[in-house]
Amino acid sequence: MFKSLPSDVLNYSYDNFYQLVKERCGDNVVEFMKLLDISSVQSLLGVENLFDYLEFNSEKLNAIKKKLAFQHENGLVEVKWGVRNSLECLIRDLKTFSNNNQRMTESIVLNDDMILPSSFLQKHPMLKCLINLYRTIDDQNNEDNSENTSFLNYFLDNISSNLCRSKNAYRYNEPVLRFAMAFHVLSGNIAYEFVRLNVPGVLPALSTLQGHPLNKQHRMKEAEFRFDSLSAHMNSLK
Repeated sequence: MFKSLPSDVLNYSYDNFYQLVKERCGDNVVEFMKLLDISSVQSLLGVENLFDYLEFNSEKLNAIKKKLAFQHENGLVEVKWGVRNSLECLIRDLKTFSNNNQRMTESIVLNDDMILPSSFLQKHPMLKCLINLYRTIDDQNNEDNSENTSFLNYFLDNISSNLCRSKNAYRYNEPVLRFAMAFHVLSGNIAYEFVRLNVPGVLPALSTLQGHPLNKQHRMKEAEFRFDSLSAHMNSLK
């Protein structure tokens, strides 16, 4: 009985791939794979009718052909049943795993009513806390008949979306950018960088803040008088 395939099996190549083939099909099939320059799971899944290559007459193929197949006097090459069965089972399992992985990815992206198994929630208890938190927020909004989204919602959504991206692709919504600018003014560079570096995805880099239009608009320069801005601010307080 074979153990279940590892979660990252679709990324197997070279040593990991050949070890998997060896465990499932034996050394002779590994030799066959190397001869055909099949060095990864993806390259194996991309080949159709793999045993057809044994029909070719080649000095290198003839040696492995004797190990994998029976050669009849009429030229017919008959792959040994055990070899064919083990390799076909491996390919079938890999295709099934690939299809299931694709469906799971699509369901996460496309399915609005995705159901999480209890085992997954037990493994990640923070998810239960977040679900309860959002339920509480929704209930409070319903009681207040409010459609306004709280800053906490923006903050949590921003963190969760950034943690699913590479660092170079981090994005920040407008409320978080405004919070970051206020926090930078109140805390200074050292405290700001300390929080940003230790809590990934929470705060944008200082270069991002400096390039933000709102920051440019509010930046003060020595000996620069901004009577129009001051007048607009005073009028807004009336």
